[in-house]
Amino acid sequence: MRSSKARFQANCKDDNCSFRVHAKKRDEGEYWEIRKIDKEHSCTIEGFQSRFRQANSSVIGELVSPKLRVNGTALKPKEIMTEMQVHYGLHIQYTKAWRAKDHAESTVFGPAAESFQRIPLYLYMLERTNPGTVTDFELDDDRRFKFCFFSYDACIHGFQSSIRSVIAIDGTHLKGRFHGILFVAACSDGNEQVYPLAFGIGHKENRESWTWFLRHVRKCIDCRTDCMFISDQHKVIKNAMRIVYPDAPPTSVYST
Repeated sequence: MRSSKARFQANCKDDNCSFRVHAKKRDEGEYWEIRKIDKEHSCTIEGFQSRFRQANSSVIGELVSPKLRVNGTALKPKEIMTEMQVHYGLHIQYTKAWRAKDHAESTVFGPAAESFQRIPLYLYMLERTNPGTVTDFELDDDRRFKFCFFSYDACIHGFQSSIRSVIAIDGTHLKGRFHGILFVAACSDGNEQVYPLAFGIGHKENRESWTWFLRHVRKCIDCRTDCMFISDQHKVIKNAMRIVYPDAPPTSVYST
């Protein structure tokens, strides 16, 4: 590309390609006039891919973000790699696809750190728009996120009125930039479908976090005294159950 303050000339990065554009600045005003342009590219994507730089992760993230916005489900790096190969003829590495995934999710859903900052507002709106919903939020000594809990009023009311008093509790590790544990309490309805009762998020899985979560679950179901709990054989769950339900008989807690 050869240009100056009065002339502009550009061509494709492939020297053998026929694409050219020539422009000249008009004498009057700040306008530019295109004098000649060959708009058709005679190069191929294979030749371009083999000799020139590929799109970076930010560009790829922008390309896949519309799909994420429509589907609303998390993208997988291998899916991004396949889409780039099929639709754009670009072969990208797994690490670049992972960075593109992070960029797309940040573009569509907002930065992860900002999402944590909005948790108190989200919980407030849950209680305001769903009266009877139980929520709570706790920070550590450094004013950083530690725990949160929420159980929708409809879930609580349904459990109290028509759901069998057998509750399965479990936790799973969250993936992403900020790690943590997702706690879940669920039941089975009359159609043998999963009935969600309560959710919690903690910074780590230990006795403190499980105790915090189970105490809030108890607030939601304390009207029933015949509850049975099912969990795996994790030691911290057993210890937390003894703290939250000190008077419960051993048969009220089952392990799988």
